Amino acid sequence: VQAMQLAFKRIPVLLLLLNKEFEGKLRWEGDETGDLGFSI
Repeated sequence: VQAMQLAFKRIPVLLLLLNKEFEGKLRWEGDETGDLGFSI
């Protein structure tokens, strides 16, 4: 359980970094506002 909690805390940061690499073009399917599906 602790490993999953740690992973879920890390996912938003990784998505944010990946989105920066793609110049803000990364999108959550069905969301045109730029939300990546995880709160940061």
